[in-house]
Amino acid sequence: MNIEQRYDELRDLGYDYDKAHEILKKECIEKKLYTEFINYLLKEYYSHTEYAESFLDVLVEQQEYQVFKTYWKARVSEDIRYIWELVDYWKNEKDKKFTTKDFLSYDRKVLDENQDKYPAMQDAWLNFVWHWYNILDSIDRFIFEMQKINAIEEIERAKILKESVYNLKKPKSKKTTDKRKMSEILFWELIEESRIRSNSDSEFLDILKDKLEAMSAPEIKKFQKILLEQTNELEHWDVWALAYIVRDGCGDDEFDYFKAWVISKGKDAFENIKNMKIEKIKNLFKEDPQCEELMYVAQEAYFNKKYEDMPIPRVKSQQMKGKEWNENSICETYLEVCKMFNK
Repeated sequence: MNIEQRYDELRDLGYDYDKAHEILKKECIEKKLYTEFINYLLKEYYSHTEYAESFLDVLVEQQEYQVFKTYWKARVSEDIRYIWELVDYWKNEKDKKFTTKDFLSYDRKVLDENQDKYPAMQDAWLNFVWHWYNILDSIDRFIFEMQKINAIEEIERAKILKESVYNLKKPKSKKTTDKRKMSEILFWELIEESRIRSNSDSEFLDILKDKLEAMSAPEIKKFQKILLEQTNELEHWDVWALAYIVRDGCGDDEFDYFKAWVISKGKDAFENIKNMKIEKIKNLFKEDPQCEELMYVAQEAYFNKKYEDMPIPRVKSQQMKGKEWNENSICETYLEVCKMFNK
């Protein structure tokens, strides 16, 4: 089920925003589309907080702890990134009337008494406090759930994170235990090793992220550069046609997620799809070929390593190769591919 398309269908049927999401949530639970629904919610996290919170209860009830961890890590990374940005802003703001220490320790009563004098300060303080408490509550919830499955390593990481957030001191950068230099060969090794050790896309992404976090920050950035370069290699109208046929439609964004999915399946799958040798990997298409999260895994690993955003690597854009096709006659143009997938 394409969740975004299903949401649009529900809205077209006259359901309002809340009702459409309640129906979506119910359908995803019935069909056990836990990962798909979480990924959908994460695309616009702050718009879907209420639905995500109630869905977490379902994940725990169904013992879908891997999906729970995937959502929690994405959520807390976003919130913590905001906290550090705010702290850094007040440290570096030249024209501020208060020191960072004053700002973080300011009493609500003082702010209320000086509302007319410092309205911007009060708004910033309230916004900060809301996120600060939200993160601490989220970490406590995570620790509580991880204790149920005795995930000792996850619990210890969360406790260290909680202490750093509580004291508003960024943790030191994680030690680099993998000294290897990133290359295209190592890139594919990391992808394939992570895939072999996992039973799902979410587990694959977690394992890959852990591997990247063990490397130095420059090498993590190189991984992202190679990922973008490999994505460019799939910029071909034939590859887009394959994605369109298999998925019964594929827009610009979905094509980007398709290319990421292809890369996530390893070097052989990448080469076979790039060269349109579909018969060799037809069995891979039993799932929806989308893996948007791979596009961000290096950024998350970099943030977890340095507690700052990764500079986006420069990669030369690639023009689409091949001959453009028409949606109305795509099965005439790609007759064998359509027959292969019963289209």
